[in-house]
Amino acid sequence: MTLQSWGAASPRHGGPRSFQVRIDLVGCRVDLAGQLDRRTVHLLQAAISTLLLTDGDTWVVDATDVTACDPVGIRGIGAAYRRALRHDRRLRVTGAPPFLHEELIRLRLDHHLLDGDRAATVPSPLPV
Repeated sequence: MTLQSWGAASPRHGGPRSFQVRIDLVGCRVDLAGQLDRRTVHLLQAAISTLLLTDGDTWVVDATDVTACDPVGIRGIGAAYRRALRHDRRLRVTGAPPFLHEELIRLRLDHHLLDGDRAATVPSPLPV
């Protein structure tokens, strides 16, 4: 299943902006591509609603192809995480680009959401 959204400057109107969500119901996986922002975050939420219909206990959001993410997009990922917890599920974000990875670290969600090989380690205190 694929959901698409086009903004005002979209491929249909000559601009480069588009967003795609692919949902794998068997693998409980959501693949995101494009800009996750206030215009497209509802598609992530719809995908999470769809995953609620599955029996999977771990949901995977692949952010490899996310090109940009505004604060509303970040909040959408946080909301998806909280929603997973409310339904006794886990949410993992894989392939997070550096800008998204840094935001998840800043919000201290990296250890909860990012796959183990990319999760940030807590820095050692500086000697005094």
